[in-house]
Amino acid sequence: MRWAVTAAVVFLFCSCRSVPKPPIDVRGKRLLVLPFAYKGYHFGQHSLGAEMARLVCGVVSARAKGVVLCAAEPFAEMFVGKAPDSVDWRRLAFAANADYILAAKICDFRDRNPLDVNLYQGAMQVEAWVYDRQGRLRITRIVDARYPYRHPEVAPFGLSREEVVRKTKERTAVLIARLFYTPKKDEE
Repeated sequence: MRWAVTAAVVFLFCSCRSVPKPPIDVRGKRLLVLPFAYKGYHFGQHSLGAEMARLVCGVVSARAKGVVLCAAEPFAEMFVGKAPDSVDWRRLAFAANADYILAAKICDFRDRNPLDVNLYQGAMQVEAWVYDRQGRLRITRIVDARYPYRHPEVAPFGLSREEVVRKTKERTAVLIARLFYTPKKDEE
């Protein structure tokens, strides 16, 4: 009898497909994405930060089911021009009626290695923070994105600078958005 129970438990354990949960589950929740800070600029002061926030919002809305994105513009006076340690995250979450806030800083962004001539390889490093409704820091993640993924010497030639910059931004947005959804197996 004991053998049959053990076999049934092992069968159930092995036959069930487990799906890993994302670090922050936003199904049925409200998410506020702030315009990113960029090097010496604070939140909302650089156009690259605003563009990256829009890209992340697009990926999250397309791939995370049931999430409601909050608009950041009505609450701009609470975060624009401020460093992360001077923002009142609890007050901002309450004002925006958000369950989570995504804030990030672009630490590095370049379209090629300074030592490579006429070879483009985009690289972006972003530090992302997620705060909850009570203003507590839930997770910190450093995202390193590159495009193309291999060194350009072995990658296909013919990539323009604009294409490399665009693909690097898109790749970074996807990697940041993975804080809120589980990627599919075929997703790179």
